[in-house]
Amino acid sequence: ADEGLIVTLENPSPGATINSTQASATGTILNDDVAPPVLSITADASAVQNEGDAGPTLFTFTVTRTGDTTGQTTVDYATTASAVDGVN
Repeated sequence: ADEGLIVTLENPSPGATINSTQASATGTILNDDVAPPVLSITADASAVQNEGDAGPTLFTFTVTRTGDTTGQTTVDYATTASAVDGVN
């Protein structure tokens, strides 16, 4: 959002005076901030797979960054599962 500011003259040196009707002036700082990047994650069709007992099963998830993409962005990730080892 834009920000307002007021500049006010005070404490003139000896012999000087401040015009009482023009002692303050207002200004506006125009907002030029770039919106920060927004990260999202989606799973493709490979995220639903039959259970397997041999070798790795690959799942594909896509992380997308929108908004300001001019700089570097990092993100941590973690995996969790609802399976109980030896049960399902």
